[in-house]
Amino acid sequence: MCRHLVVVMVVMALLVTLPAVAYGQQAGAAEAEAEQNDEPKLGLWMWKGPQTGNEHWVHVPENYDASRPTPILVMSHGIRSSGAGMMRGATCRGAVARGWIAVAPTWKFEGNRDLDSSKVADELIELMKQLVADYNIDRRLIVSSGFSGGGGVSIRSFTRFPDVYTVLASQSSNFFGVSTPASRQAGPDRRPVLVVWGENDHPLILNEGPRERDHFTRKGNPTDSYVVPGGRHQPFPQQTWAWLDAIAVSLRASDLAEALKLSVRLRGAGSEPRLAALLAPFQGGEAPQEKPIADDADPFVKQWHAKHNEKLEGLAENMEKAKELYDQALAEGRRQLAETGEKFTTDAKQDHIRWARQFAVRWSSVPELVAEVEAAFEKLHGEKLPELPRRR
Repeated sequence: MCRHLVVVMVVMALLVTLPAVAYGQQAGAAEAEAEQNDEPKLGLWMWKGPQTGNEHWVHVPENYDASRPTPILVMSHGIRSSGAGMMRGATCRGAVARGWIAVAPTWKFEGNRDLDSSKVADELIELMKQLVADYNIDRRLIVSSGFSGGGGVSIRSFTRFPDVYTVLASQSSNFFGVSTPASRQAGPDRRPVLVVWGENDHPLILNEGPRERDHFTRKGNPTDSYVVPGGRHQPFPQQTWAWLDAIAVSLRASDLAEALKLSVRLRGAGSEPRLAALLAPFQGGEAPQEKPIADDADPFVKQWHAKHNEKLEGLAENMEKAKELYDQALAEGRRQLAETGEKFTTDAKQDHIRWARQFAVRWSSVPELVAEVEAAFEKLHGEKLPELPRRR
């Protein structure tokens, strides 16, 4: 784990609106155990920015599953708030409830000047690198989001690091001074953007919301915008999550359909390890549930719940197909393991070492098979399977 990650005891004042003083104690124990076992930390923890010294908060769900790619939501706070305050908000809680990693950075504000949003955007990349190194991250769904003045951080992050942030969800954001020069040629950019503000929002936002929307539309981003009827200057997690949920299920359905398409080319003998690697990311999860669409729902929420439900068509069926193919590959791996286990004896130890390591590399996408070959070797030879020396 990176030494910049600072494990902290979360005080009751920070978690007053979370169901979680007891949870904070559990998280502290989990962090201590993670440090001892050199495992990724779960729960709530803080990372101090190396450039600004600001406290940036991270929440990794306790049910994090290292075998499945996990999205990240980075949610920047508004004026007179902080990363700790934003972490208590409905948007970050919604991320954790969905099994996403939530990140709430802290930026500093004084008067009418945004002091360090550029530095925060830059140093957050270091945190993103650490999260990608320590966790199984869904690189197709790393969301930069912000509210009010936090729009400066979220928009700068999204525009400056297009190879990291794949989605922008902007909620009543301050867009002033963030846009690229008008003379800059717009290039194709398929990363989706949401711009939301309220009908009765702050006058500054009423001017900048349309500018932000038009800017990303001109740059080629698929851009959705919505003015909340009667809405004021506040975060809008209901609209944000209706939109993000539809994007998430669409990506999942598209990725799975493409994986099944590619799997057709891997039906020959000996292709089972590659087939397992292709389908492994889609194992162990349940199909998303259909979103309820009430007659009196917010029009934007209703629209995106409907799109979410449309994408569910065929997803469950494809998940069943993927599981069937994966289980077939797994069965072939176990057959090979059993067949070879009968063949080798202690007299063939070096040959067995070589074969076992090759098997582990070939089936590296199936952790249970790797564990089984290591256990079989230890049972047969009374010692752990050694690592093969690296080739020079």
